[in-house]
Amino acid sequence: MQKYSIQNVIDGLTTISDDDFTCDNVYGFLGDNPIGVDSITKYFHWNPEFYTRNLVYKDDRFEMMVICWDKGQVSRV
Repeated sequence: MQKYSIQNVIDGLTTISDDDFTCDNVYGFLGDNPIGVDSITKYFHWNPEFYTRNLVYKDDRFEMMVICWDKGQVSRV
């Protein structure tokens, strides 16, 4: 299966109209456009004390984050 860069996925999500920007449509888009790990490794940052939330993109409709847990860490997320 082809993998897409994080920027291509963000660009695709931003082209979805407001009326069509629903959970089902976004989940479908993400399922059809899997992100290649190589394009998000620069957002991988860990902290030995707690999980990290690393912002990739944010606009008025959505935020995209990479969340990293170190071995043995837990959260309610």
